[in-house]
This record gives sequence, structure tokens and C-alpha cells, in this order.
Amino acid sequence: MILKSSSDYQGIIEYLQIYNLKKNIKDQLTLINPLVGKKEHDVKVHMNKALGTGIITKNEAEFLEIKMALGRMCLDLEQVLDGVYVTMLFYDRERNFAFHGACPSAPVEFFDFFNVINQQGLLNEDCASCGRAV
Repeated sequence: MILKSSSDYQGIIEYLQIYNLKKNIKDQLTLINPLVGKKEHDVKVHMNKALGTGIITKNEAEFLEIKMALGRMCLDLEQVLDGVYVTMLFYDRERNFAFHGACPSAPVEFFDFFNVINQQGLLNEDCASCGRAV
């Protein structure tokens, strides 16, 4: 997936906002994250099965494909940056919200704290390295 404009990023942010909280998406990511660094075919088989059996919808499958692409980018960077976990976050400036994009080396549940930070309006320069970066 090649992002060409800010509207492409906005679409990803909207997907992240909608789907990151869904239990079935978290369940799928828990299965998919360990496979991201392996053959893409293995992941595709799992996703097609989940889609075919109605565990996920077509929109959720598209969302997971975006997450996998972002996850592969993180893993590629982790191979270059020795001993580092790479995390990709997206920021909605208008609402001052941060959304988990990818970090396949950490459990999906690790990023639930962004929901609390977003709901309580805690994202600022004093909110860890992510807040400082934003």
C-alpha cells in the first residue's frame, strides 16, 4: 500500500479508530502478529479462512492487511536497529488522539493504554516519548 496524500493517512486513522477496539480484530492480530515476519502466504491463508467463515468482515480484512503492511515495516526496521522494538502510531491532530498502528513485537493489548489517554485527554508533551514526539 502506497500512501499518496494526507487523505490516505486520514483513512488509516479512521480505520484505526474504528477497528482497534474490536475484540475479534484483537484476536486476529494476536494470531497474525507472530506470522508477519514469516511467509506472507501463511498469514493470507489464516485471513482468508477467517473471512470465509465470517469471523471477520471484508472491511476488517482490509484493515488487517494495512496492519500487516505496517507490521512488516516495523520488523524490517527492527532488523536494522539492533535490540529495539519499533512502534508505529498515528496522530489525529484535530482531536489530539493517538492510535496504535503497528508493533508486531509487542502484545496487541499493550496499546490499550492509548484508549485511556485519548478518553482522558492526557496526550501532551509530558505523556512519555509518544506525547513528546507529537
